[in-house]
Amino acid sequence: MNTDPLLWRVLNVPAGAHFASLPSNHIVFADGPMPAALPPAARLMRWQPPVGARPWGLRGWYIGQHLDIAERQLVPCALVVRGRMSMQGPGRIEGDVRARGRLRLGAGIRVQGNLFSEQDIWLGEGCQVSGLVRAEGRLHLAPGVVIGQPERPVSVSADVIDVHGPVHLHGSIEARLQGSVLPGWSTAVQAASAQDAAA
Repeated sequence: MNTDPLLWRVLNVPAGAHFASLPSNHIVFADGPMPAALPPAARLMRWQPPVGARPWGLRGWYIGQHLDIAERQLVPCALVVRGRMSMQGPGRIEGDVRARGRLRLGAGIRVQGNLFSEQDIWLGEGCQVSGLVRAEGRLHLAPGVVIGQPERPVSVSADVIDVHGPVHLHGSIEARLQGSVLPGWSTAVQAASAQDAAA
């Protein structure tokens, strides 16, 4: 266990800052009040794998195409997706997600696992991810995102990272090309983000 006191303090990264690698156990991007949490869905429907899906590992599914999951779904397993994947929020995923294409999670989704994409990852407002996050392309974090847990720090990495704070990360982060903490989260920024993710 690393007992370096610098790793155990909260590192505040203000809006307008640029970063490459930040080793810490708790990073707050664009410090400020976190957006109000979305109320949990009254009832989540158990997700059913699409036709053609194959069992993967002990508790997962391999999807050989693009995958779109509707809101208010409980995905009780790991997913390996050959194409892009999107999920409307709120909802919950209980397992790791690996996507060959873009991975987009809507507002208020909770992930009990890790996220991997060979392209971009987009995390909507108020998403919570307990595990690590790795994108080969761009990582986009909306206000209210929380990654990791205080008792279990994780790592986050991507070529380019765009953070619209406030965002809390319990762990370290690496932007291989560029990391930016962008100011504001206006309606125009939200619309542009959704359009970029859908492309």
